[in-house]
Amino acid sequence: MSLSAWGRLPELKEAVDYYRSKGVSIGLLRRATFYPVCTEELARGIQNAKVVTVMEKTALANERYLLRDVKHAAYNERTGKSFSPVITSGIYGLGSQDFSIEDCFAVIENMLAQRPRGVFGVGIKGPSILPPGRPSRLSGKRSGHHFYRGWG
Repeated sequence: MSLSAWGRLPELKEAVDYYRSKGVSIGLLRRATFYPVCTEELARGIQNAKVVTVMEKTALANERYLLRDVKHAAYNERTGKSFSPVITSGIYGLGSQDFSIEDCFAVIENMLAQRPRGVFGVGIKGPSILPPGRPSRLSGKRSGHHFYRGWG
C-alpha cells in the first residue's frame, strides 16, 4: 500500500509508522514540489503497491493534480512500466478543518478494506466522509509496496 500527499503531514507519517510497526506493509510518498512532475520517481514509489491512496486538499473534481500525476505514473508508457494498483482519492482540510491522527487511521483502514472506497473525504460531515478511525484491524495483513521518502 502507498499513501501520497502534498507537503508535510506529520499526522500521516505518524499513522504510517504505527501501522508499519505492526507489520502492515505501507509506504508514504510525500511530494514537496508541484512542478516539474517527477513521473519516474512517482512510478518507482508505487510500482509494487496494491492500493494507492492520494490525499489532496481540494474538492474540485477536475483539479486534483496529484491524483492525475499518480495515475499518469502508474499507466504511463514513458516510464516503460504499467502497474494496476487500486487508486483511491481522499480529500482533507476542507473548511479549514484539521487533519487529525484519527483521520489518518480512517484512511489507512479504508486501504486495508476488501473493497476500499474510491473517493472520500475526512474531517468533516457528509455522505462520502470516512468516520474517524482507530487502528483496530491489524491482523498482519500485508500488501506489496516500495517505500519512497519523497523528493524536493
